[in-house]
Amino acid sequence: MNKLYKTMLRSLCLAILTFSFSQVPAQIIFDNFDSYDVGSTTGTNAAHWSTWSGNVGGMEDGVVIDDQAFSAPNSMLIAEGEIQDVLLLLGNKSSGRYLLRWMCYVQGGSSAYYNIQESEAPGVAWNLDVFYGADVQGNPSAGGTGVVAQTGTTFTYPEDAWFMVSHDIDLDNNELKLYIDGTLVEQMPYNGNLGAVDFYSINQQNHYYIDDVLFTNTPALVTFRVDLGEMTPDPAGVFFAGNINGWSDEAMTNSS
Repeated sequence: MNKLYKTMLRSLCLAILTFSFSQVPAQIIFDNFDSYDVGSTTGTNAAHWSTWSGNVGGMEDGVVIDDQAFSAPNSMLIAEGEIQDVLLLLGNKSSGRYLLRWMCYVQGGSSAYYNIQESEAPGVAWNLDVFYGADVQGNPSAGGTGVVAQTGTTFTYPEDAWFMVSHDIDLDNNELKLYIDGTLVEQMPYNGNLGAVDFYSINQQNHYYIDDVLFTNTPALVTFRVDLGEMTPDPAGVFFAGNINGWSDEAMTNSS
């Protein structure tokens, strides 16, 4: 490998790595509730939490507890009673691709519910409604089974155990993917903006916990393959290939 080739390859590697690092996802929200006082409300602790009425600190607000947690010591409780109505404000995003996820714990024999709305202003439009242990009218049903209201798709989830709820939301291509406990359970159109998540106490049997909430943008995948044949006398042809989410097995190999 001649000196010119080495120099140009180093420069190319540096340029691509610099570009890659510039594309690292920007964390918008991460909340594990651990810095909040037990017994306090989420809306009084952080600006990204609110309630349906907009009044924080009351019975409608999320409650910080330490009797369950995925990452100790704290989580947020949405209890029975049909009173709590907690909004996670996402900023009314109109473009881009986003990862939205949290850990959830549904008490055995209980229900849980959330929806994703197009606006931080409550009630503008519901783009996703997910029920656990309840039918689409909010009536209690068999535990361990959930349903997506928009499509009727059903899924299973563990009771009395933490599991991940994850959404891949592509606003530029109007698509949402929903993963429950690591399994893709729904792929559906998502039209409109990304405004807020509503964690609501859906019925008198509602009892669930939320922890480790993450909201972040997801950069577009950029794949590249650069022919370095002009820079080296190697007749077999040398190339440099990969993508910004991880180098491929081809990276810095000889095509022969």
